[in-house]
Amino acid sequence: MDVDHNCKIANKRLWLDQITLPLTIARRGSTAHVLHYHRSRFLEAAPQWPGIRDDVFALQPQSDHALATEGLRTLGLNV
Repeated sequence: MDVDHNCKIANKRLWLDQITLPLTIARRGSTAHVLHYHRSRFLEAAPQWPGIRDDVFALQPQSDHALATEGLRTLGLNV
């Protein structure tokens, strides 16, 4: 909210999430790898995709894997 209301960056509204995410991560004292994409075909083409895909499945119970697979395929991604 501080960046949104007090930072003098022109036309920031459409990009506010991209501007503030690294700041928010740093402010919390965390580190993160972020991959920004606009369409699923760009995500799948990224060299990080296999690791991201594996993390998606590792972070949820085995019982949810079929639903996750269906969701990723709905987005046009090969699983």
